[in-house]
Amino acid sequence: MTTEIVVLVVGLCSSISGILFAALGHRRNERKDTKKSGETEGSLVSDVTHIKQSIDRIECDVRSLDERQHYFTERIAKVEEGLSNIEKRIDEINKKGW
Repeated sequence: MTTEIVVLVVGLCSSISGILFAALGHRRNERKDTKKSGETEGSLVSDVTHIKQSIDRIECDVRSLDERQHYFTERIAKVEEGLSNIEKRIDEINKKGW
């Protein structure tokens, strides 16, 4: 009978330790998964932030190019107006017969 009790106690201890080790292993793996998930999420947030900053810089460059295009459009209009005036003067000079 004492042998049966010892076997019973050893069996119960083995079962309890098996459940305990399984629970600890599960908890450890869950922490690792959470850590990996956090690293991945942090990396994605960092990438999105970098993309946002790049887009902001591109928008600034596009605005600058738009302003330059507007400036050159105005200058071309003034040059065309001046050229028109010069052509009129040349025509007047040619009519006078110089």
